[in-house]
Amino acid sequence: MSLLQLALLGAVIGLPLGYALQKTNLCFNSAYREAVVHRRTVLLRLIGLAVLVQMIGLAILIQFNIGGVSTNIVPFFIIAAMIGGFFFGLSMVYAEGCSSTVWYRVGNGNMGAFVTLLGFALGEWAIRYGPLIFLGKALQSFEVTLTSGEPVTLPNAIGVNVWLVIIPLAILLGWWLLRGKPGSYLSGWDWRKGGLILGVIGTLAWIVSQPTGWAYGVGVVGGTGEYVQMFFDGPGILNWGSFLVLALPFGAFIAAWRGRQLRWQIPNLSSTLRMFLAGLAMGVSAAIAGGCNIGHGFTGVPTLALSSLTATIFTFLGAWLGNYLRFMRSPRIPLSKIKVNP
Repeated sequence: MSLLQLALLGAVIGLPLGYALQKTNLCFNSAYREAVVHRRTVLLRLIGLAVLVQMIGLAILIQFNIGGVSTNIVPFFIIAAMIGGFFFGLSMVYAEGCSSTVWYRVGNGNMGAFVTLLGFALGEWAIRYGPLIFLGKALQSFEVTLTSGEPVTLPNAIGVNVWLVIIPLAILLGWWLLRGKPGSYLSGWDWRKGGLILGVIGTLAWIVSQPTGWAYGVGVVGGTGEYVQMFFDGPGILNWGSFLVLALPFGAFIAAWRGRQLRWQIPNLSSTLRMFLAGLAMGVSAAIAGGCNIGHGFTGVPTLALSSLTATIFTFLGAWLGNYLRFMRSPRIPLSKIKVNP
């Protein structure tokens, strides 16, 4: 498939995804901070609804062979998933954004996000292609497999049909979501609207990406580090995921322009250094874990992969520690004074 075809197919998902991310102000770092520090769950409910829609939608696509969709489950590198997930969660607190956030926020003029993105790309590249490749291989040498040879998902691990896991999970998650009141984050879309739209986009990503051989749905890791490796191997190294993420800021720009939210945000020198180093740590830890908050938390959890479930749990634990160290430990910083830079 040519680069032009990859770019067009990447834009088919990347543009509306960037638009929706901007309109919802979705950021996993913000979602975890809101829950841990402020006890507010609007963003978590938005994520939960998007995951629920994808979990059911993906199972239907596979059940009825729609679009020839198949899932490329991330291997269960248990040590890498725990360590990588934990340090990713910790790092994104200091980066002030998650992996998707740093891509789409560039579209509304956030130069701090761009600095973090540079660090993320270099960190991912260092583990997957560069001088730290030995570290990634060492941590990913501990792999949990099933004797049946099947992908390591929750249904396969306990030996039941996928719907016997999805149905009770959908009931529990749906019950929690129905208990939530209408609301939005930073005057964005209501979490019910945003979660439904993002869930549909995430489901369609499996169909659109399938002809390219990507077979992961929406993802950031695996597409971002290629922009660094491109300087060594040429543009042929780029894949569908690379063009998906490249389209995110353009979709976000359209949303910000329509909502009159375009504004330049330039961090000071100390913040720039912190964001770059935190982005670097995010890229390293995400590559070790085999995915970030998007590849595991947004796309991987709906596949019920144990690798994604484990990495997502440890990402939350890392984010909890980061928020405690940065915001909750010191009584000199009133929680009401914590500012958010969308």
